[in-house]
Amino acid sequence: AELLATTQQHREHIVEVAADFDDTVLDDFLNGKHISATRLIPALRQGVISCDIHPVLLGSALRNKGIQPLLDAICTLLPSPLDVAPEAGLDLNQQTQLAIKTAPTASLCALAFKVLADEGRKLTYLRIYSGSLEPGDNVYNSRMGKSEKVSRLFRMHAHKRERIKLAIAGDIITATGLKSVLTGDTISDPLQPIQLAGLEYPEPVVSLAVEAQTVADRDKLPLALEKLQWEDPTFRVTEDSETGQILLTGMGELHLEVVIQRLRTDFGVTTKTGKYWRIGLPN
Repeated sequence: AELLATTQQHREHIVEVAADFDDTVLDDFLNGKHISATRLIPALRQGVISCDIHPVLLGSALRNKGIQPLLDAICTLLPSPLDVAPEAGLDLNQQTQLAIKTAPTASLCALAFKVLADEGRKLTYLRIYSGSLEPGDNVYNSRMGKSEKVSRLFRMHAHKRERIKLAIAGDIITATGLKSVLTGDTISDPLQPIQLAGLEYPEPVVSLAVEAQTVADRDKLPLALEKLQWEDPTFRVTEDSETGQILLTGMGELHLEVVIQRLRTDFGVTTKTGKYWRIGLPN
């Protein structure tokens, strides 16, 4: 009974907040009428879209508590691409700014926001801002200044993949075959290349010398490091011009410790490492 009274009190507050964004909800609230959830959600959604409401949900991923309400809130409360201002991009042909409309019939523009090494292959996560994409399409990588072909498209369901034949504006998908694409790259129609603002990454602050422990490890190390760089743009690999040592740089000691551990567990590469040293950052 105590929890019921507390819950009703909080619900009344939510109704009062939602009434600010829907006149019919406001009228019924002032007249003491019950407001159903199906009427509350659209009103709350308007407040979220206008950034006047900031929902807070409780849960624990570790214990799988509150996850479904969180996913439901994402679907029902957060804006779709049509509810917000169009993304801005640079038309590389005209060298002018343009607003990228969320329309399947427009020219393709997509952002690679994540890259994974999946069973030895590069799996690229894409958010499609405009246009459509099919397996076999040629796409233009604005960072590299060249085109390449998409092999397959998938819709991800946690760790499971559903192969699809078409992705359109508003979709978040994964693609294979994009060998040169890295996190933050823009892909677009080769006939109308576009550059999005992309992502900015901080400069690394810690460096560590590393070498393979065996001859077999030495053969596998370069490819393993390359694949780890696909996934993490803040992790970088260079070679000391004087000693020939491989230098790993990252955001901290823990960051590089995880890299060394993944070399061993994910790629079967054992290494010997030197001491950590901090990189002097420019003023």
